[in-house]
Amino acid sequence: MLRWVKGLALTILVLVVLLLTAAGVSYVAAEAPLVLPTVSNDKSLPSLEIRGVKLHLQTEGDPKNDTIILLHGGPGNDYRHLLSLLPLGDEYHLVFYDQRGAGLSERVADEKLDLHQLTEELDAVGRHFSPEKRLRLIGHSWGAMLAAAYLERHPDRVSHLVLVEPGFLSQETFDRFLAGSNGGVPGFSMALLGRLWTSGLRSLKIDGPDEDAALDNFVLELAMSDVPEHPMAGYFCGGKPQPGSFDSWRMGARSSIAIQTKGIDKDLQLKGTFVDKNALSFPHRVLFLAGSCNTLIGAEQQRRHMSFFSDPDLVVIQNAGHMLLQEKPAEALRAIRPYLARPHDDDQDR
Repeated sequence: MLRWVKGLALTILVLVVLLLTAAGVSYVAAEAPLVLPTVSNDKSLPSLEIRGVKLHLQTEGDPKNDTIILLHGGPGNDYRHLLSLLPLGDEYHLVFYDQRGAGLSERVADEKLDLHQLTEELDAVGRHFSPEKRLRLIGHSWGAMLAAAYLERHPDRVSHLVLVEPGFLSQETFDRFLAGSNGGVPGFSMALLGRLWTSGLRSLKIDGPDEDAALDNFVLELAMSDVPEHPMAGYFCGGKPQPGSFDSWRMGARSSIAIQTKGIDKDLQLKGTFVDKNALSFPHRVLFLAGSCNTLIGAEQQRRHMSFFSDPDLVVIQNAGHMLLQEKPAEALRAIRPYLARPHDDDQDR
């Protein structure tokens, strides 16, 4: 018996040594990914300080024209994937920005990351560029949720609202989102373990440009991994991310985690509201866009969201998934332009 125990212990020891050796070899062989600096470290990036936070921000078009603010997804992503809407700059003044703690914007403490802080940040951006006229908002995914929440809190500041596949706007649609995505947790597989291993080792080799860089890279690589039972597989045509369907500079992982954690309690109940009476009483049309391929939060989910507004419209973009603005930009613009051109009686200087 003692000999058997010693043999087992020796076997375990050998396995541990082999694993450590493999880890060491993998670590040495791994290439450190390039993580772009934020506006805090790269002064050449276009930026603007809003409510004490330096945001990565750029504009397009004549500032005398009506302002459109474009809101990226995540939370924690960046506006790079929205640049397909730059052609709107021929008629409007466009404002793109990375939300606080996300993309290439300044990283902030977790206590400064929640839905309230982001709606007030959006309000400050809007008042900076369009202090008198109402805003046109275009939001994608989480950005659409943020835009809807802003309308609820500041209905007198919005003239037009384009919501591109918001994930959820109520407890009911949140529950459906969780059920369709397995709670956001991928199924167990060797491919997943391999991805965790390689992404973890690659991220460990990152040295700067700031203390968030390694986590930002690790989370972004995992999110875009092609692994079995990916929780977001339903977003995409064919059930997997398409090459070039998502352009991103950098993930704001801590921002994403903080915002989601603060918005949901331990029983998976939403702590705050996105839409309520002000959204329902908004007297103007709200445009929804959905991709025909999206089985998770596509047209079916958006038809549920339409009930929260008095005058909604839905355009389904064919042969596109959740990243429809990049996959089918011409088709998306054909749906958005006539809606933005709709006159509103009270869309005047205030």
